[in-house]
Amino acid sequence: MNLNLSTQELGFIAVMTALCVTSNYAMIGLPNIKFMDLFVFISGYCFGTLPGILVGVFTWIVYGTLNPLGFSLPILAATSMGEALYGLVGGLSRDIGLRVPGFSMIGKKEHWICNFKIALIGFVLTFLYDLFTNIASGITVGLSIPVALINGIPFAVLHEGSNLAFFFWGGVPLIMAVQRIPIATLRAPIRKTEKGERMLEKGKGWWAWISVGLLCLVLGMSIATAYYYGEYTRYETLYRETLTDLETLTMQVNILINYGNGTQEWHNNTRVPLGFSLLNATLNVAKVDYSFMEFEGKLYAWVNTINGVEGSSSKFWLWYSWSENASKWESGPVASNEYILHHGDTVAWFYTQF
Repeated sequence: MNLNLSTQELGFIAVMTALCVTSNYAMIGLPNIKFMDLFVFISGYCFGTLPGILVGVFTWIVYGTLNPLGFSLPILAATSMGEALYGLVGGLSRDIGLRVPGFSMIGKKEHWICNFKIALIGFVLTFLYDLFTNIASGITVGLSIPVALINGIPFAVLHEGSNLAFFFWGGVPLIMAVQRIPIATLRAPIRKTEKGERMLEKGKGWWAWISVGLLCLVLGMSIATAYYYGEYTRYETLYRETLTDLETLTMQVNILINYGNGTQEWHNNTRVPLGFSLLNATLNVAKVDYSFMEFEGKLYAWVNTINGVEGSSSKFWLWYSWSENASKWESGPVASNEYILHHGDTVAWFYTQF
């Protein structure tokens, strides 16, 4: 592996790193579906193992550090090493004889065979990447390896399936395009191998200027990402503080409305203020018509209608509470406006006879 990088190679690393980072942020809403792996593989194939490895590592240094989903140094190290594998294998594939056919071979047998080979390589690399990073992530958060692997199955399926498609349909065309970039736009010197393949010459060309421009792009994008990540963190903190305050001032109860004809309506984990009565809580989840009766100087609520179902001479709306000790419904001891709920209470309204 040649450790001396030309200006052209440094420029290509900057270009591909910027492309990977930009596409990652653009696709951040699609979990484990990214073009990055394909771009890193192409970097290694077109410019060698070291540039490919560096593109993978630099991409994760930016994307893994300035990420709205959070930062973890052990996970960043694992993903960087895993991503570097795409660049390493990309370069080795070229060295051991994987050849991409020219434009004249598009649609022919050689073209489809090459597509299949690159897709197979991409799938195997993704499987190894997911295996390694899931184990590392599980160890980092304290999960056993089997549990970490099982939890990662849905994301691994998305990752491996999407990469299989990306490598199959995008590998060959992108490699062809990258190999022709100097001819079309950059005017960098090119040479032909003994087999007649067009290769990028290690010259300066316009890569130095592109390197500066792309590095500025990465820097600006990183600053913007840092700003939005800071805003995300600030609002998440405000949300958690608000939720904490809400939990200290409210409680959660479960309310059942049974219409007496087989229809039941549960309102589980209904959040109500502390000190709320059953009547007030019911008003929060249903349309209730009620009236008051006075007895010994106190007003007692009588529920006439719930959600349009009205009491009659033979049926009434009566409330019950669930007894955990007896494991049964028990008739409410007081009027609904007198019964003060507690956190975790399970109560019910039954349309029934006395």
